[in-house]
Amino acid sequence: FVTEASSGGDDSADLNDRIHFLPWENNPFDHQRRSYSLCNAMLDSYPYNGHTTAQDALYAGVPLITRSDGDDMSSRVSTSANIVLGLEEMNAYRGIEEYE
Repeated sequence: FVTEASSGGDDSADLNDRIHFLPWENNPFDHQRRSYSLCNAMLDSYPYNGHTTAQDALYAGVPLITRSDGDDMSSRVSTSANIVLGLEEMNAYRGIEEYE
């Protein structure tokens, strides 16, 4: 993957500086704790939210930015988590324009 990314255009060196392959952690809580030092925020997937990965990020203290304009439960899971944690400002209720 890294080799493929480095064969790209002008930003390929910058991209390789941003991709980190981490060793496996037997204890998932160790994995969650180290996530905090690697990123400033997590952009949630749409239309199906991250569910477990989103909760892992929140557990590690990483803020989660999510779209909240989905029609079904699976597209609003992270919205609920942000509300419970008092992070409602991280929810993009008006869709893609607000999310970007």
